[in-house]
Amino acid sequence: MSLRPRISVIIPTYNRSFLLRNAIKSVLAQTYADYEIVVVDDGSTEDIGQVVDHYQRQSGDHGCRFQYIRQQNLGVSLALNNGIERARGEWIAVLASDDIWLPDKLEWQLRAVRQFGNQCHACFTDARYVNNPHLRMTAFDRRRKRLRGTMGIVVEPFRLFLSPPSGVYVQTLIVRTELIGRVGGFDPKLRIGEDTDFLFRLGLATNFCYVNKPLVEIDRTPSRADGLTELTAKDHELRLQHRQYIYEKWLGMTGDRGNRLRKRILGRLADIYIGWANYHLINEDYNEARCALSKALHIRFKARDGIKWLLTKVAPRTTRKVIVRREAERERRQVVV
Repeated sequence: MSLRPRISVIIPTYNRSFLLRNAIKSVLAQTYADYEIVVVDDGSTEDIGQVVDHYQRQSGDHGCRFQYIRQQNLGVSLALNNGIERARGEWIAVLASDDIWLPDKLEWQLRAVRQFGNQCHACFTDARYVNNPHLRMTAFDRRRKRLRGTMGIVVEPFRLFLSPPSGVYVQTLIVRTELIGRVGGFDPKLRIGEDTDFLFRLGLATNFCYVNKPLVEIDRTPSRADGLTELTAKDHELRLQHRQYIYEKWLGMTGDRGNRLRKRILGRLADIYIGWANYHLINEDYNEARCALSKALHIRFKARDGIKWLLTKVAPRTTRKVIVRREAERERRQVVV
């Protein structure tokens, strides 16, 4: 391996030593070998350092390809930023500790990067969901908009993140370290949605190229609650707060991109206000529910939202019962993604 590795693989983890082993092994099995592995332990109570030491010893003369960083439990954004700051590679790749890469993932991506040259400074692959019977598909299949060819390029990729699912995950991505320096790393204010926000900002700065092969296995076990994101993702209020913050932030970044982009972001923000209205209805805070609906209607008028506003005024308890029933049904159908 060269003194400066071509790729730095950042693996943030929290109490996942039994899964981290598989993630590390999938990197060590890559057919492309010029990389380092940077494991960032976000304050685990398990001995993550021992796991890293084990594979570092197994690497023999290549033991220098590992870095182990331990920090206080500060969340995934700061864990990733800490790893990026310490990374030495020309490219950054992120791997969640519960996911794995197929052996030729990096090789295919560098092939795409060579093909498209300076047209793009980030490359993603397709991914297959595992450990969830409701997701028997790939990320590209779920997006429902076909990407053509084995390799290709997406112009203005920021638009992907305004019509989810985007088909893009950070654990399928490699991105030039220099570009991350320009757009900023992961937002430390976010403990939910930090990946989407990061990808959107990258998509404003560069085109993305892609490899149309499922080269990552993304674990979507429905019931596990031991990860960096899972600890907060079930908090509905926090999800709404973070999504509102993200869309308001994006509105300030649109610049001269045009009114169409701004309108799309405002539409996503209106959806968040509808989410707030449902949240307040369920919690029997009817004044706040009407206020949230008013904000949504101010951004984007829809007759059904106007009717809901009226119903929260004339029959709030009946409206609440309908929302509670709908939310319960939605939760039963929900698939962890």
